[in-house]
Amino acid sequence: TFHIELPMSLSDLIRLRGFRAAASPIHCRASSPPHSLPPAPVDGLDESLLADDLGAMELELRHRDAYLRSLGSPSAETVARSTLVTDSQVDQIMASEGPLDRLKDLYALNEDNEPSYELASVMLVSMATFTYLNVRYTVQERRLAGVSFEDRNKLTVFASKQQASRRKMDYITMRALRLGLKRSASSLIFAPLFLGGAQCISAVRGRSSPLDFLPSGIAAGACVRGAHGLQPMLGGAVLGGFLGAVVGTVVYGIQLYCGLTYEEMRRYRLTERSERDARLMAKLSAAREQA
Repeated sequence: TFHIELPMSLSDLIRLRGFRAAASPIHCRASSPPHSLPPAPVDGLDESLLADDLGAMELELRHRDAYLRSLGSPSAETVARSTLVTDSQVDQIMASEGPLDRLKDLYALNEDNEPSYELASVMLVSMATFTYLNVRYTVQERRLAGVSFEDRNKLTVFASKQQASRRKMDYITMRALRLGLKRSASSLIFAPLFLGGAQCISAVRGRSSPLDFLPSGIAAGACVRGAHGLQPMLGGAVLGGFLGAVVGTVVYGIQLYCGLTYEEMRRYRLTERSERDARLMAKLSAAREQA
């Protein structure tokens, strides 16, 4: 005798029966002694016996499921099928959601405390932009800092050549790092507003559009240049709007080609959440059956 754990599909039953039949001495010819001819090949399975055993196993599974349902404990396969949602149900869920619900779920952490796709993209783009601009401006300011040091210390008399070289290197390093960080810090404001604002607009509207980056580009450009006066702020808004229109068109085309629009990502997220709940319910039901 052997024990069968539920749920078990028909293909699993066939494989299990085939394994038992292949291992059984009834369906195999007796092997020859070591000094004689090699053993004969194994005969094929008896289809009539296999069909009878499969029918008996299926009948036993149906009786067990009926018994579990009578006790108020459905089988694991039944629970999994009842928990999965169809495409029409996903459409109804998406239609019943409000803008605030979509915004809350946009940057929420999942059950494993992992950031969402949108939040991870904002963080990665912001840090990549900051790192690139910091390295670029640091190298640029390092080249200009040497000329600036010589202009500012033309009449300065140093005690030795080593002291002059040390003072020059300290001046170049500190000036390059300070101005590099200062000029690249604006990317930490522009990138989250530019990308995160477009994602929030898509979440509020419930779908993606090429013009989602236009308002976020205007707002990000105005905020970055706002500390320099009204005219620079207007210039930053115009430049940010132009950049948003161009980037929005390119990003929307890539999203359509790769299937990464907000509607498709939202549908995938709801379906994945339903499947995860179905697997959890199936495990709980299987544990209840074994208990």
